[in-house]
Amino acid sequence: MLSKAPLLKAALLTVCQNLYAQPVQVAYGHPGTDLEDDIVSISSARSTLDIATLATTRPREETIEVDVIYSCFRGGGPESQQVATERAYALLGQLEDYLKTTDYTLAGTARLARVTSHDLAESDDPDLLALGRIAEVTAVVTVQVRI
Repeated sequence: MLSKAPLLKAALLTVCQNLYAQPVQVAYGHPGTDLEDDIVSISSARSTLDIATLATTRPREETIEVDVIYSCFRGGGPESQQVATERAYALLGQLEDYLKTTDYTLAGTARLARVTSHDLAESDDPDLLALGRIAEVTAVVTVQVRI
């Protein structure tokens, strides 16, 4: 059986579309060029496989890591950076809480899904800084499935 990464990315997309209200833009992959101030992108995925049990069907345990990128822009000067950064973490917190308290199976597509790490990047591009401030938090959602 093939990897369940595409299925899990689609499940995360559905969760995020239901979790975040407009005007938050939710995208499968790159969000394109028509951008909102708050963007959630279901991005890259990585997979590792292990033997699950010794059986004639040879089931495997797949661990998939999906990057969910939270990009928040706020116009203004240096005072806007804190607002953008806190907004990105607030959006991440909603997904983390959802996976902990509401549905850690992604509607039955996984045995366990959880946020396992995140990184923050704040832009230092002078052209962008002239317009405002941006914070990008890349969260890793680690998902375990049997294939």
